[in-house]
Amino acid sequence: MDTQLSNRVVMVTGASGGIGQEVARAFAAEGARVIAHYGRGVERGRALAEELGSKCAALGADLTQEPEVEQLFRRSEETFGPIEILVANAGYWPPNDAPIEKMSLAQWNQTIAVDLTSVFLCAREFFRGIAKHHIADPAAILIGSTAGIFGEAGHADYAAAKAGLTYGLARTLKNEVCRLTPRGRVNVVCPGWTFTLCRRSASRSARAANDPAA
Repeated sequence: MDTQLSNRVVMVTGASGGIGQEVARAFAAEGARVIAHYGRGVERGRALAEELGSKCAALGADLTQEPEVEQLFRRSEETFGPIEILVANAGYWPPNDAPIEKMSLAQWNQTIAVDLTSVFLCAREFFRGIAKHHIADPAAILIGSTAGIFGEAGHADYAAAKAGLTYGLARTLKNEVCRLTPRGRVNVVCPGWTFTLCRRSASRSARAANDPAA
């Protein structure tokens, strides 16, 4: 089946994490040119690019920092051209349960920054590219979570961020992308607990949105 992905330029954020790695591999297998973003997972990101060959480039950035996101998209354009498909996968699941009466403001702010603000910054640059380059059929896929649908005791920060992504941000973006191009698409995928096996690293059980560094 022709998925019409050959030579399309795809950015996968958090591509050095378990789910992100497999998403990048799947796009590369269809002939897409993949920007594999990584945060702290430098070695895994570079190993993935080496594995996938000339159609994959690994680029690092802290997605909570506006200048770094802007630079990431600039470097991506210099490498393969304008981003046509964005997979906003990078995220953070705080490992320890923290009931709301014990949760610090610092934890809340960090989780919101990594799991929601980072997606806003990436989506904003992606939409700017759509407008600038007149991309006819762009697509954004945001990785949410079942926590954003049903809630998650001990993780109000994560659940709130993923709910905001799923119900507020994504639905607004799908209303806005059609103003730029009638064939633009915005979708959300909300996995539950996912067992991942990062190649060249130890196996682990993790949330779909793994490490902000991924």
